[in-house]
Amino acid sequence: MIGHPCGSSANAAGHIYATNSVVLLGITRHPALTEKRAGEVIFRVAGRDDRQGASAAAYFSRKFRDKPIAIVRDASRYARRIANDVLAAFKQAGFTEVLSAAVWGGQKDYSKLVAKLQAANIHALFFAGFPLEAGLLLRQLRSAGLSTVFVGTETLASAQFADTAGSAFAPWLAGVIAVRHSLHVAILVICISPWLLCAVLFGVTAWFIPRDVARLRRTMEERAEAERGAGVEV
Repeated sequence: MIGHPCGSSANAAGHIYATNSVVLLGITRHPALTEKRAGEVIFRVAGRDDRQGASAAAYFSRKFRDKPIAIVRDASRYARRIANDVLAAFKQAGFTEVLSAAVWGGQKDYSKLVAKLQAANIHALFFAGFPLEAGLLLRQLRSAGLSTVFVGTETLASAQFADTAGSAFAPWLAGVIAVRHSLHVAILVICISPWLLCAVLFGVTAWFIPRDVARLRRTMEERAEAERGAGVEV
């Protein structure tokens, strides 16, 4: 079994899998999955929540040591735990001024928070929470003209975050190009670049797929010949 991103469900299901000798490759980051391991067939293929703070602090120390930074979280227990760990790691790493802010689930308007981040000249922020709120916040940051570096947890590696935040990318990119060149150039780049990207992807696909198909056929033929030689009916 590969799955169970939710820690509570993974921990509960782990005992069932262990009892029935079913291997679990858990994708949850909850530490209890392997700390209180239900059996020898329980494994983790993701990192741990309790190490995200140290990882974030190390990254921010390398990239934003002398820059104003912030931590933004939603109201979930998961986000509070991550945000507290990250804040503690930031302080241990030597960050003395870290702006902290909270949002709530379902919030749509982040204008006050955006203004607060802008007033504090925040260079980078760490977001602990879920992808919908993260995407909306990032979209409104970019719409306000802010280029704040946006760092988050593994929950942002989702289609929902990309879909929510992605609509802000084209206007932001168009604005950057228009300022440096002209509006005409910006519109041209935004309109043409997707077609060029698709052409490149299709070209790469056309190059690799026939080779992969041929390789797979050879492998299957070799396997069939081997089984025939061993007297196995194919």
